Amino acid sequence: MHFRPNLIFGLAIAAFTFSCQSPGGTTLEADISGAEELLLAKIGTDEIEYQDTLHAVSGTFSYSFEDIEEAELWMLEVPNGTRLSLFVEPDQQIALEADANDPGYEYSIEGSPGSERILNINRIMAGLMSGLDSLNNVNSESVQLPEYTDIRERLDSTYGVKMNAARDAMLAMLDEDPGHLTNLFIFPMAVGNRQLIPAQDYFDRYESSMSAMQERYPGNPHV
Repeated sequence: MHFRPNLIFGLAIAAFTFSCQSPGGTTLEADISGAEELLLAKIGTDEIEYQDTLHAVSGTFSYSFEDIEEAELWMLEVPNGTRLSLFVEPDQQIALEADANDPGYEYSIEGSPGSERILNINRIMAGLMSGLDSLNNVNSESVQLPEYTDIRERLDSTYGVKMNAARDAMLAMLDEDPGHLTNLFIFPMAVGNRQLIPAQDYFDRYESSMSAMQERYPGNPHV
C-alpha cells in the first residue's frame, strides 16, 4: 500500500515565521531550521513555474508577493528536498515555522487559512499512510505463520477501518466548505491505485464542490 501524491499535492515538510507588511500586500516569512535557501514556485494548471530563490537572512526567509488579486497556489521547496504547497490570497501576512528535516507534518502556519487547510489534508493522509505501513509490516512478519489466514482477515478489516476514517475526515472537510479551492487537493488523494473519494461513488460531492468553486472563484484557472 503506497501513496503516490501528484506533484501539486505533494506532501511537504518545511518550517517558517511571521512579520509585518505594508497594507495592501501579501508577505511570507519563514523560519526554517536546516535550510539555507528555498525555491519559490507558482503552481499552474499544467506546470510549476519557479519564480525566485530565497536566501535566509538571520535565519529567516522573506518574500513579498506582487499583484495578488485572487486566490493562487504556490509552492516552497527545499532544493532537492521537501515541498510545501501554499494557498495565497490578497492582503495576507503568512508565517511558517518548522524543521526542514522533520519527516512529519508538525510545521506551523498562520495567516493563511487555506494553507492550514492543505496542512490538515496532508496530516490526514500522513496518518493514514503511517497506519497502513504498520499493517504492511505485520502482514510481512506473519506470512509464514500457520494462523496467517486469520491474521490477514483482521488486517484487511483494520485496513478498511483506517481507509473509512480518512475518507470520512476528507468528506467532512468538503461538507464544511464545499467551495474552497483547496478541495482540489482532496479529490485526487489515493492509496496506490485506490482513490479515497472515487467519483463513481461520490459524484454528488464532486458536482456540488465544483459548482460552489465556480461561483466563489469565477475565472480562476484551477477551477
